[in-house]
Amino acid sequence: MYKRSALNILKEALQISPAVLLSGARQVGKSTLCLSLDHEYRVFDSLTERASALNDPIGYVASLPTPITLDEIQKVPEVLEGIKMAIDKQRRNGAFLLTGSANVLDMKKAKETLAGRIIEIPMWPLSQKELNRKADENIIDILFDQGVEHLKSDNIAYDEVLTSIVNGGYPEIVKIESKRGRSLWFNAYISTYIERDIRDVGELRDISAFIRFYNIIASRSCGLLNKSNLASDANLSEHTVSNYLSMLEMIYQISLLQPYSSNVSKRFIKSPKLFMTDSGLFCHLLGIHSAGELVT
Repeated sequence: MYKRSALNILKEALQISPAVLLSGARQVGKSTLCLSLDHEYRVFDSLTERASALNDPIGYVASLPTPITLDEIQKVPEVLEGIKMAIDKQRRNGAFLLTGSANVLDMKKAKETLAGRIIEIPMWPLSQKELNRKADENIIDILFDQGVEHLKSDNIAYDEVLTSIVNGGYPEIVKIESKRGRSLWFNAYISTYIERDIRDVGELRDISAFIRFYNIIASRSCGLLNKSNLASDANLSEHTVSNYLSMLEMIYQISLLQPYSSNVSKRFIKSPKLFMTDSGLFCHLLGIHSAGELVT
């Protein structure tokens, strides 16, 4: 089991806030991280648990022991109202730890945002420092506090770097050694998780159009976002493109990076860059399955 960089941040957040939302794409390790804490645990993948919460969300939350972890909260965003009432009745830091593979606070079904009562922590696939057992190392802190002369570089072969890019950071994919096995896993991930989650966060009338769009943006990753060109290539309206991008952000499959400028207003006017959040899934969509294929 890999130590996660989010662990210390999560523990501190639980000390200062009555509710914490740990959100990120499916299979990045949210549940594993939460199970390492001394909390009661309920998951809304369970139909029985979900039905109880939907029938009486306020009564359901009132009956829960605390501290408690509520996993896959995006399946029952209605319980947020019950959590708000419970916090207002007795505010105790660390009482509720919520996890979600979609940003439940941005979902239309969520009538309550828990403003002033919750801290949100995004969690991403395994980083290279986590994979190399250096979860607590922060290169930015070292640079500012000690200077570049205190940075220690490991002797890592070029092929190892390329292989790490192709594999990506999902914990399960790290365990799979064969090229075919990784392809099977990524295909299953797209069909069982991404297609399912995208239906949870918004209205999706044409799944085929969405999957076509999803494959098209893979080749645009790391480049400037041009919605007009995307719409033309995907044979979609710009409104639909904006909707698809918003939904992919909500399930943590893409991230839009705003440009840096000394002029603050320009940071929000200029086009952002689009990045897929996992290099392994990115390579899979481009048909790249080995370090050799990546360089060619």
